[in-house]
Amino acid sequence: MANLVQNMGIDEEKYKKFLLSGDFHGFEEALYSFVMNEVYDKCAETLIKSVIETKEFRSKMSAMASFQRMGKLQNRDVNLQIRTGTYIKVRLQYARTVPKNLKSSRYLAFQCWGVISHASPSYYSQVSKFSVLCGSFEIVKAVLSDLQIGNNLEQIRSLSLAVSKKCLLKRVESMLSKEDNLAGKRVVISTDGGRIRTRQYQEDLNEKNTHHKFETPWKEPKLFVITIIDKEGKIVKKELPIYDATFTEDVLFELLGQYLKALNISQVNEVQVIADGALWIWNNAKNMLLNLGVSENKIIETIDYFHAVEHLKKITDLLPKGKDEIKSSLFTELKTLLWDGNIKTMLEKIGTHLKRTSKKIKTELAYFQKNIARMNYQKFRENKWLCGSGIIESGVRRMINLRFKSPSCFWKQENLDGLIFLRCALLSQRWSCIMQTITKF
Repeated sequence: MANLVQNMGIDEEKYKKFLLSGDFHGFEEALYSFVMNEVYDKCAETLIKSVIETKEFRSKMSAMASFQRMGKLQNRDVNLQIRTGTYIKVRLQYARTVPKNLKSSRYLAFQCWGVISHASPSYYSQVSKFSVLCGSFEIVKAVLSDLQIGNNLEQIRSLSLAVSKKCLLKRVESMLSKEDNLAGKRVVISTDGGRIRTRQYQEDLNEKNTHHKFETPWKEPKLFVITIIDKEGKIVKKELPIYDATFTEDVLFELLGQYLKALNISQVNEVQVIADGALWIWNNAKNMLLNLGVSENKIIETIDYFHAVEHLKKITDLLPKGKDEIKSSLFTELKTLLWDGNIKTMLEKIGTHLKRTSKKIKTELAYFQKNIARMNYQKFRENKWLCGSGIIESGVRRMINLRFKSPSCFWKQENLDGLIFLRCALLSQRWSCIMQTITKF
């Protein structure tokens, strides 16, 4: 062990002083910085430069340039930011002339290694991961600094956006692994909307003429989840769920359809769509599945029971005035009928308490009348299907609200798609999938 310390060039006396003075924290921080940062930086720089200088690597760069119809290559010095946040100067081959439609780097090695904005994959993975996990970019900066990883605030923001935008170029492919397949499985699909305040700039300047004024309208990101349950109706934990979100109904179902097609949904055993009573969901979900080749008898549509109870409570509150205990007893009775799937009996029971039907009550009654087939909870329980959409309710909170719905937080909408995508990948444990994809194109 002593030889190892000496071979690494560690100043033993320097670190012993920390321990002798009782400063174990200082000892750990200083030693970690030297071993994990300084040693790593030296090793990485040496290995990278040794590879760049080989004929094999230069030949590979020339082949890449020829394939992309690039012009003459020349050597240029360029900075590369590695895992620790340190910049190392390397001499790489640079394409002087390139096709007009080239979207990748002119530095061939950056293309080969999956470098984004001069940052290595390991570095931008850490930065973008913390950016969607922490409550703000300022907190990300503090966390990275505590981990002794070099950074600056503007780079954290711009690098995270660059990574997210690259992921969206191959959105579905980035999220999925080769093992993901829905064939022969029991699948649950659910969707719901969140709330985020956006920032829309105006032409007018503020009173000091320093910045453009902006409005902060609320927008509704629509999240969906695809998950697998077993014969007992329990979520299969070894099968990772798939979350993604976008802002319009048409785009959401187009995107959901792309995922389902890639996952071989046409060979599914059965598929349940469970959500609240929003018409935009039920007007699109079934047709999408039919168009993807799913047999109609394999599709189970379910209204979330707890949303149905909320509507039932509204009806009870709108009934003619009576004693609270009577209304409470009636509500309990109606909930039992609802849970048993006896919707017709429930509606008849409500009718006996109505002297006249107001517009509000008609609206609530119509909710149940239109969704009778989606409220057969007794049958759903017998067949081990879900009766509540807690998975998507929780998803909206975790994937969207906890990061993007902070007080006084206003987002540019064009940045949200990619950042929400990254958070979905991280919290559903699919980060390795997106890193494997974006570092190879």
